[in-house]
Amino acid sequence: MGWFKRHLNWTWVFAYLIWFPLNATALDHDFFTIPSLIGSGFLLGVSIWVIKQKGRRLAWVLLTPFFSPLWLGNKKTQPTATQPVPLIQRTRTATGRFVKILGWILWLGCGLFIFIWSLDVFFDAFGTWITILLFVFYPVTFVAAIPIAWFRTGTFPSHILIPYLLTYAGPALIYAGRRMRREEEEF
Repeated sequence: MGWFKRHLNWTWVFAYLIWFPLNATALDHDFFTIPSLIGSGFLLGVSIWVIKQKGRRLAWVLLTPFFSPLWLGNKKTQPTATQPVPLIQRTRTATGRFVKILGWILWLGCGLFIFIWSLDVFFDAFGTWITILLFVFYPVTFVAAIPIAWFRTGTFPSHILIPYLLTYAGPALIYAGRRMRREEEEF
């Protein structure tokens, strides 16, 4: 158990490697199978344990497996004595927090929309197995989905440009919020 506590990221990777083949059995059928449910429960349990060990909120479990606990750093720190914070610094911190939250909402919301739209384009163009393979190379296919949809339909998908560009604006807002709060390292 000590090894797992020292190597939280590897613990989650091993759990994911157990989950993936068990979940792949559900692709052959139109319903969830028992191994798929067992594997999903196992991955969820390990994810909860890893996130708790890293000292993070359990809300991060909602992003598993797409945004895994691998991206989360340990936040376990020793409590320090609190000192009064000046009003201007509290205002700056609150504004930076608001800008960061807005950036996260834009990035995750528009990114999820583009992700679902891209999967629909790939399912339509290539079928299930190629789409699953393309999921491994998603940063590249994220850019390629627009030309593929354009060539398949003959019209440029202009309705997708705003959410696509907002996925890039989100990280910029997150960075601006961090600079407002004068955070050096958060993750």
